[in-house]
Amino acid sequence: MTARVARVTGGSRGIGRALRRSVLREIRSLHSRLDRRAVLRLTELLRDGDPAVREAAAVEMRFRRQGLAKEALQSALQDRSPLVRRAAAESLGVNCRGSRRAPSMLIRLLVDPHPLVRLEAAESLGYIGDRRALPKIWAAARDGHPLVRSYAAAAIGGLGRRPDRNRLERALKTERSDTARLGFYDALYRLGDKDRLFDVIALLRSQDYRVRCAAARTVSSFVNRTNRGLILSALRLALTAEHSIPAREALREGVRNIGSAATTSGLSGLRKSR
Repeated sequence: MTARVARVTGGSRGIGRALRRSVLREIRSLHSRLDRRAVLRLTELLRDGDPAVREAAAVEMRFRRQGLAKEALQSALQDRSPLVRRAAAESLGVNCRGSRRAPSMLIRLLVDPHPLVRLEAAESLGYIGDRRALPKIWAAARDGHPLVRSYAAAAIGGLGRRPDRNRLERALKTERSDTARLGFYDALYRLGDKDRLFDVIALLRSQDYRVRCAAARTVSSFVNRTNRGLILSALRLALTAEHSIPAREALREGVRNIGSAATTSGLSGLRKSR
């Protein structure tokens, strides 16, 4: 009897996995479709019983700016799976970028139980540009998780003004985590403190390879006509001493991207000096 139950259970699991693969293939097939029918199907899949399917549907909702898509994603912000909430927050940040009107539920995710959801909410709020969210983002900049503090600080860099720069500088004096400090350096640079470029370059030598990866990507985003040579030299120097495979790839990617922008557009594709 036990063997028979095991065989039936195993068969059911096999059917479940096959069905999941089929639905995930369907979601991928909708990637290039932005029509209403595709949005309706993704909305339906956001209510699927399988969290992996709901997460994939939330991811695929990116770049779909119809009101129906935004409503579906806002509902998904309350999903019981943190991975679905995170994906919905990320897609809303993409879809509402620059709108300056953040959904209230997205702001509430800054206090979600899961740090990945909190940091994604902070990043998306920074993309959306709603300054009304600043007090809540400032609270997230004091989060107990350093990665959340980092993302919150970076979001403040996009939303803040001179008084926020002063607050960031004060908060940085007591911040001990390289992970969090990177977000503060990013924010201060974007708020006009260009000397923070050297602080980010220094983090290319952090003991944590994940910080080195993030620092490589951050410093590459600072490139303009004035600092291009300095940043390229810093990335290449760090590459000669780097042994971590992920960090080496991040450094190589930065070098490639900077070189490609200069080659294809004569530096016109690089960020203008602020």
